[in-house]
Amino acid sequence: MGSINMGSVIKGGLLTGLIINVGETILNVFLLKDDWAAVMKSFNKPDFNQNQIAMFVALGFVQGILALWLYAGIRPRLGAGMQTALIAGGFMALTTAILPTLGYMVTGLFPSNLMMIAMAWSTVEILIATLIGAKVYSEAAAPNAASASAGK
Repeated sequence: MGSINMGSVIKGGLLTGLIINVGETILNVFLLKDDWAAVMKSFNKPDFNQNQIAMFVALGFVQGILALWLYAGIRPRLGAGMQTALIAGGFMALTTAILPTLGYMVTGLFPSNLMMIAMAWSTVEILIATLIGAKVYSEAAAPNAASASAGK
């Protein structure tokens, strides 16, 4: 079994995170902006500020890196490719989108239709992002100067 190429995990994970962040921006800033504003108003809270948005963006990149790390970890057992990427992405969607959103729905704090839209969008977005990020991942580490000179 090959070892995980962390450089490739980071590279593919950042791409995955970028796709997640673009999708979340489209969903929450453009499509659901008024819905989220109404929710925040119902809690007597202001709209999201720049610090909160920056944290959401950072979390999107962390999510992307974790998705690729999981893909790299299961790849030796399940093989490289689309099916393995969908398994990794499906696990990430389950743990970061589906289960937390269902938990929010149980509380009744947020409108169910808003939560269902966000959950479905995020699930598809994570699956697509992980598929694309997995195409970038490679187990072959790029040779560095130290290992090249050690072999001489």
